Amino acid sequence: MPKTADTPFVVFDPIKNFTNRERQVQAFDRLWDTPQPWVFFLHGLSGNGKSTFMRYVIATRCAPQKLAYTQLYLDSPEAAMNRFAMAATLAGGWRANLPAKLFDRFEQQRREILTELQNQRANLRITQIIKAEAGATVSNVAQDAVMRQAHEMDKIAHSRLADAFVDLARALPARAVVFLDGYEALQRTGDRGLSGWLWNMLERCHKLCPGLRAVVGCQDPPQLPLDFGVADDDLHPFKLRDTQQLFDNLGIKTPGLAQAVQEFTRGHALLVAMAAQEALAGSLSLVEIRQAIDAKHRAEEWLFHRVIGRLPEPHQTALPWLALLRRFNHDSLNHLLAAYGVKFSEKDFRSLQQFSFVRYDQGWWRCHDLIRRTQQRYQNQAQPQETRSFYARAYEYHTSQGKEKGREADQVDGLYYHFLLEPEAGHQNWNEVLLEAKTNWRREFWGELIKVADEASEGATREIQADIAFERGYYG
Repeated sequence: MPKTADTPFVVFDPIKNFTNRERQVQAFDRLWDTPQPWVFFLHGLSGNGKSTFMRYVIATRCAPQKLAYTQLYLDSPEAAMNRFAMAATLAGGWRANLPAKLFDRFEQQRREILTELQNQRANLRITQIIKAEAGATVSNVAQDAVMRQAHEMDKIAHSRLADAFVDLARALPARAVVFLDGYEALQRTGDRGLSGWLWNMLERCHKLCPGLRAVVGCQDPPQLPLDFGVADDDLHPFKLRDTQQLFDNLGIKTPGLAQAVQEFTRGHALLVAMAAQEALAGSLSLVEIRQAIDAKHRAEEWLFHRVIGRLPEPHQTALPWLALLRRFNHDSLNHLLAAYGVKFSEKDFRSLQQFSFVRYDQGWWRCHDLIRRTQQRYQNQAQPQETRSFYARAYEYHTSQGKEKGREADQVDGLYYHFLLEPEAGHQNWNEVLLEAKTNWRREFWGELIKVADEASEGATREIQADIAFERGYYG
């Protein structure tokens, strides 16, 4: 049995214990040896180390060599489909490497372009309302004309935004890097307009700053919209020698344990790291791993519940539930877990960072997607009614936060939990919000709605999934 409440937290440093990616690190180092390729595309299964690779080269290459780098999580709820948010995040990462006046000018231009676009959209909507109130019948031809006008407004604004961003590249140092993580979130939407805009902008930056390189992490092979040289590498699972090397580096000497972990996890990098962390805590034995293999347990589910079983409170009660969340912060977590008598202190909340499956995401935290999907499946089977109650609390919390504070991100989170709670009612709610976004041509919000439906609709009916697919195609 795993040790429980008195077991100390064991910090697993993924940078210090970085394993089995020497070829990819060498490829990164060689990016500046020749003008092309300037894009390095890493693809592999979820949890196989793409984000860890980026963290490693940032810590061991970019920071020591004072390379200007910026990072964008394309699977982040904050960045989904939103060109203005993307540009702000990318520019913000370079801020320390740019003249203050130049960066401030970009931010001012970005805000002005966005405000002007919002005003144009509002005026277009007012014109439609006036015509409707006057009793005018709007034909399909007229509607198409309005859509074309809205598209043209967006196109002009996005072009101006790209121009403002590209101007920053003139002041970048001789070597700079853009890290794009979670690229599958963009690639799978099929939004060629957005991907084309992003890569056209980055290619223009590269022409002004020939030392600019892009490193892309994606679960799927590359489908880039522009014709330029790309170095492509597949992150394979660990081999036995890699798992053994990690265990040796950590001082885990139990004979046969690395081999058993390799067999159980099939070399999945995140799961190997979780097993190593459990072994360091003294709560994982060779006998238990062999029993799990014989019982044909799912490695991700078994290991996650091993972690839970050895933790003190409030973590032991909290982790099964926080793993279900799309994202969380200190306030939202305490609100949602109050029903279980759980309250996280600042120290308790900071301690969540020691888990290899928890990551920071622009002011919020979230569990790795593999762990979230695993725990959703488990909780739906083990505690279906309590899981529904938890989703209901999350839906009510984020919906109320969205209304009280006017935050679209909370409104989107609320829709996510509504889908999980009641797929048909959630779909109807989503369609109503989507119609409002389309009617008012809130294209960034429209894109976020498409993304959240893709995330939450796995258990929905074929009809609902077909409707979401149709709307995704219409958006793109």
